[in-house]
Amino acid sequence: MSQVILNELLKGNRRFMQGNNIYPRINTIRMEELLNGQQPKSVIIGCADSRVPPEIIFDQGLGDLFVLRVAGNIMSNAILESIYYAIEYLQVSLILILGHSNCGAVQAIIDNDHTESHLFFQHIIKSHNTGSRKKHTP
Repeated sequence: MSQVILNELLKGNRRFMQGNNIYPRINTIRMEELLNGQQPKSVIIGCADSRVPPEIIFDQGLGDLFVLRVAGNIMSNAILESIYYAIEYLQVSLILILGHSNCGAVQAIIDNDHTESHLFFQHIIKSHNTGSRKKHTP
């Protein structure tokens, strides 16, 4: 089942990349169908960057995706609990982590010394330091 869902997302992404989005299930009929609950096909964890909205780049409709977005694509307890909710209560079978290039949040860490400032930046630093030991250069 997960492979079928992934293939559908990849087909939608091909349509997007070719400029042929069909924008499925985005209408008042679909909105009425969703009044009593949701049954998304997959969880997508992605960056909050406005240039990469999963519903558009995968050409999906209302209620098709359970999207979790945070700048820098960092994991937190809230994200993990949301993933658990989607799996346990919404019966989602596919989890996709969506990365992208030129992430402004990550670049802000690389370009500036935020080690003593915002809690958000400290989480990004911790997340990226534990996930990768490569030295980043701007």
